[in-house]
Amino acid sequence: MTEHLALKLFLCGFGGSVAIEVVTLYQVYMAGDASGNISLPLRYKRLGFWVVRFVIALMAGALPEFYHTATSIMAIQIGASTPLILQVLGSAANIPRPNVTQPQHPTIEN
Repeated sequence: MTEHLALKLFLCGFGGSVAIEVVTLYQVYMAGDASGNISLPLRYKRLGFWVVRFVIALMAGALPEFYHTATSIMAIQIGASTPLILQVLGSAANIPRPNVTQPQHPTIEN
């Protein structure tokens, strides 16, 4: 993959992820009352949210490379799906582990 294509796909993935947040913010603005009052969720007022959201967008830019994506539209779709992909990967990592203090197999008593 050429550097130009890799950068293009990174930006498409990054942009796909950012687009999800833009749509979410648009929905918040559309849900305002008739007098134009908007109740912005608290998360948008926190620096930590934006740091995490930026890191997710960076991951979204990198994922098309890992999926060997060659088209911009696929990179945008992967970027938009990145929060869900990361959520599924994170939940898979939380598989309960067996308790090592208990025997794994029944014992035979005489």
